[in-house]
Amino acid sequence: MLARWAVKTSWTWELAGLGDQNLEHAWMPQGMRRCLGEENKPPAACWVWLASCRDLDLCQQLQAHVTYDRTSPPTPGEEPRRILDSCLVVNGVALLVYSFDRRAPFPPPLPAPHGLRLLPSPSDVEFRLTNVVPAGKPGMSP
Repeated sequence: MLARWAVKTSWTWELAGLGDQNLEHAWMPQGMRRCLGEENKPPAACWVWLASCRDLDLCQQLQAHVTYDRTSPPTPGEEPRRILDSCLVVNGVALLVYSFDRRAPFPPPLPAPHGLRLLPSPSDVEFRLTNVVPAGKPGMSP
């Protein structure tokens, strides 16, 4: 339930920033957004972590659009993957969401952050994360 809320909040933040006239520029395909509403669970192409943040007074939503290729140099004819990365930090709690534009059999280009993975499957071990957003320096750090 928390993972679904984090994904919905991430996608809503992206759409709100685009405005009504620019919805065709959303990174997440409309089919994935529809799936979230119809199936009442995030698509398999979403990863969600729960972590802590030192700054208890911080309330911030950070978002980035990322493209990457599976190989370097890129394979001719293969479309790069797109990720919508979001981090919501409220009162010392951080929810990090990676939303991939499609499911694929290879991992993201970023190292997994330390924290409790909620999706695609909960992690067995909880790691202590001391800082997701450095104080005074907005941004995401794995």
